[in-house]
Order: sequence, then C-alpha cells, then structure tokens
Amino acid sequence: MAAATLDEILAEWKSSLGTRNFALLHQILEQLREITDPYAG
Repeated sequence: MAAATLDEILAEWKSSLGTRNFALLHQILEQLREITDPYAG
C-alpha cells in the first residue's frame, strides 16, 4: 500500500513539474541526502 501511495505522489509531482524538472528535483534531493545523511546509502 505504501508503494502505491508513493507512486501516486511521484506521478503527481512529475505531472506538475514535467519530466525534466522532476528529474532535476530528484537529483537535487539525492545530493542533499548525501550531505545531510551520509550513512543512508
């Protein structure tokens, strides 16, 4: 159920931002996570 909800939320963001901007947002958030939580990965 959680995966389905996540997929729905991501689809809404992608629809709102467009494919290119959604990809950029995803990259930026990954970089931010590396900085703020270096042990996550």
